[in-house]
Amino acid sequence: SERLGVSPGDVEDRLNQLLDERSQLQSELDSIKRDAAITAYEELEPREVEDISVLTGIVPGSSAETLRELADRFRRSHTNSAVVLGTIAHGKPLLIAALSDSLVARGLHAGKLIQHVAQVVEGGGGGKPGLAQAGGKNPEHLSEALDLVDGWLQKHLNQ
Repeated sequence: SERLGVSPGDVEDRLNQLLDERSQLQSELDSIKRDAAITAYEELEPREVEDISVLTGIVPGSSAETLRELADRFRRSHTNSAVVLGTIAHGKPLLIAALSDSLVARGLHAGKLIQHVAQVVEGGGGGKPGLAQAGGKNPEHLSEALDLVDGWLQKHLNQ
């Protein structure tokens, strides 16, 4: 009670107040991180590979949920597209891949793409044809992993 600056009878109330404050601060921090991730995403430049709009990049401070939202945003705004986004979460690389329905219809699979890319970060993953996720052990190679996307797309589009 001394450390909390209250009488022994008020410890529970003070503790509840501190827990509420912590929860509010965590929500504010999550919102700031999400806003920063959106800003980083908006600075990424899509490019054309074959006839596909491709977006890859590192989005610092993102959660898996935010990466999925951003990948879906790109997929919705580009009808023939592939997106692979990465971040470092808790010291480990995290990757999300998403393919438009048109690419899935052409036989491409986001799970296979993410497995290929994740090998570079000493990881693995998988998912559905349109959306997949992977983690890894080696964050130093995240950019190198993202560099594999264009080659994988070219190889699999021409099979």
